[in-house]
Amino acid sequence: MASDIGIIGLGAMGKNLALNLIHQDIPVSVYSYQPKELMSFIQLQTDFPGISVSESLEDFLSSLSKPKKVLLMVTAGSAVDLVIDDIKALLEEDDIIIDAGNSHFEDTQRRETKLKNDGIHYLGTGVSGGAMGARHGASIMAGGNHQAFADTESIFRALAAKGPDTPCYTHIGPAGSGHFVKMVHNGIEYGIMQILAETYGLLRPQNSNLEIAEIFADLNTTLLGSYLIDITAKVLSKLDDLTGASLVDMISDQAAQKGTGQWTVTAAMQLGVPIPTIVAAVTERNISAQKPQRTANHAVYGSAADNTKANIDVSDIYGALLASILLTYEQGIALIEAASEHYQWHISSVDVIRVWRDGCIIRADLLAPIEKALIDTSLPLIRQDWTTDIMLTHAPNLRHLASAAIASGISAPALCSTLAYFDSYITDPLPTNLIQAQRDYFGAHSYQRNDKDGQYRTDWDQ
Repeated sequence: MASDIGIIGLGAMGKNLALNLIHQDIPVSVYSYQPKELMSFIQLQTDFPGISVSESLEDFLSSLSKPKKVLLMVTAGSAVDLVIDDIKALLEEDDIIIDAGNSHFEDTQRRETKLKNDGIHYLGTGVSGGAMGARHGASIMAGGNHQAFADTESIFRALAAKGPDTPCYTHIGPAGSGHFVKMVHNGIEYGIMQILAETYGLLRPQNSNLEIAEIFADLNTTLLGSYLIDITAKVLSKLDDLTGASLVDMISDQAAQKGTGQWTVTAAMQLGVPIPTIVAAVTERNISAQKPQRTANHAVYGSAADNTKANIDVSDIYGALLASILLTYEQGIALIEAASEHYQWHISSVDVIRVWRDGCIIRADLLAPIEKALIDTSLPLIRQDWTTDIMLTHAPNLRHLASAAIASGISAPALCSTLAYFDSYITDPLPTNLIQAQRDYFGAHSYQRNDKDGQYRTDWDQ
């Protein structure tokens, strides 16, 4: 029997996507360039006859029903191009390649254009949820030809998390849009993780990890309930099997990254969209990676932290997190909307939020009222009544937490940047009129006046 879909790349994500489909009685063909990955599936064939394991690309592709649908789960970058080159000659008109890895959206646009000339459809598809999401239901953001999406929709529906109202998959828009939205998803993920880490850093001078875990567990029963807060409480509760100490204390403070956060920052700078929370999160990961330099600097300067001043009022934690996490989502939505306009993608922000409601890493109870707010009015999220009420109520909590961090010398760049973003965004006028005057002074860049239309120049030395 021909398979409905073929998967190339059987690492943690590819393997679990295949198992997800197989357990729903959807015939799947699999192939890997890694012999060990192939062997693990050969061993599964006895229990799951719906698996077709091929040891050559020719056999793999010949096992697929028409139009052939090939899902790539390989490392983003040149590896994707190499696999495409290998299979392109074996595909026919209207066959479909689904790139489900974290490819850069501009690479996706390039590949879609190139393959279109051969009559092959290319769906750049963001998949979030990690290995567990791949196995039990992910958040799926597809971009590319609409007919190709329609031909593949039954597969996406099967792989997607069920969601509170609808399955968490959608056609985001034209080529590149799916991977762009997934990239911004990851940027938001960076921002929220940094905010939670900073909150933990502010609480730990006066609290044990178990006490902080209880704080996060309590927060998870509120509007802040989310996957990231839930796992934060669980991580802080975990004991090390080797030492019996809190496991998180045994883990190096060097936070790794794969680049999607940096791509988000670059895209935002190119489009002129402020996303300071995400910028701070990426910057702090870069600083964390410079462990030898930090250790050497600490030997010279000591620590700026004064734990006696880090007496955090726990009552501020809820409000500060609610305000800062809401603004992190708002920054991401603003970036997606700016890109949609720039690239003429016509992305629905409501559909994006709906897809993020379940399955993905940034799923959260907070997304339900955000979705409703976006449905109810066309105003930017930051000016909607619901957002305004939260910020007017809880911006003081964020200010207290950021002030405590500064006073105690505990680094909290995401919290402080988020507060500065809010303060700047509600300030009129900003002091940046001085900057424009300086630009005109040294570069003759001209300026606009408040009282007259047009561009003006001044001879500042006359």
